[in-house]
Amino acid sequence: MKTPFKKLILVYALLSFIMSCKNDKKDLTDSERQGLKGNIQFVYEYDSSWSQEKLIEFNSDGSLKKELKIQIILEKPSILYETKYNYNNENNKLISVIEDIYSTVESLRSHAEINYNYNDNKIVSVSYSGKDEKSFKYEDGLKVQVISNSVGKNDDISIVGITQLKYDDNKILVLEIEHLSLMQFGTPIHERKYESKFNNGLKMSTFNFDKKGDNYILSDSVLYFYNEKNDLIKRMNFNLTDNKIVNTTYTYEYDSKNNWTKRTINEGDFVTRKIFYFGDNSNDILVKFETTKNKLKSGYFWILRKMRCKKKFGKQSWGNIWLFWSWKGSGRFKCSRCSGKGHR
Repeated sequence: MKTPFKKLILVYALLSFIMSCKNDKKDLTDSERQGLKGNIQFVYEYDSSWSQEKLIEFNSDGSLKKELKIQIILEKPSILYETKYNYNNENNKLISVIEDIYSTVESLRSHAEINYNYNDNKIVSVSYSGKDEKSFKYEDGLKVQVISNSVGKNDDISIVGITQLKYDDNKILVLEIEHLSLMQFGTPIHERKYESKFNNGLKMSTFNFDKKGDNYILSDSVLYFYNEKNDLIKRMNFNLTDNKIVNTTYTYEYDSKNNWTKRTINEGDFVTRKIFYFGDNSNDILVKFETTKNKLKSGYFWILRKMRCKKKFGKQSWGNIWLFWSWKGSGRFKCSRCSGKGHR
């Protein structure tokens, strides 16, 4: 029986042959890049494993218009991620992306703007403003490098990332290399490198390397397999440290246009998806998201308070202090540690 490492070499050789095949040149819309088919206006998703709801809106030409993601905590909407895409009215080129994050504890947690500059209908430069530091490099209208610096709550810790992207002669992405460095007081304390290969827009593999001294050592890798609809059906993770292979499988249910409406992961967690085509009635889902968004922005749902859990300690107790969540406007309080049942 072949060891996982030998299997990895064989699969890698096969993968290299596949990657040598020429990509088909085709200008894809944003909706097509997400594997969607048909004239789609909205996509609603619920992810059971992450307790997230997401709404994606497209323009009639398939370009992205807006993305909303709501994180559910303790069965209540608690964090909102909102991304807006703005276009030039004359040539429909993307000119800016605005990213906002709201939470019920901090209200507007972060705001970022990305602005695109063109020459001869090609992106030549990008400016970024936000909490983190980011810079972009474009060549012949293609993004070839991203450098980021994310600073944590403590200024002494940061993560520096450098991503390089390479394309074939048809300007289709074939390779992405990402370097991540965990920094403390400006000195790297851990470094990792990820190399991902693509074929016709589909990620085929990711090889992960840890830096040991001056060299990068392969630690694990992931191979991806797809069905005839280009939907991911299997993910094989080769862990070379433990000499193990972990398989993750995905099964799907589809609508009449071959867009999946449910994805089940390892026969457990699932993602449900409802797709609205132009002309469908999507009022209910829009009202739901807009109402939740407005309430989150105003800090309606949750207020974080610190007090003793009366279930265990009582008013006069000098015991531990637990976190309490209150639903604003309702006057109800529930301990986040015991859900009001009392600590054991």
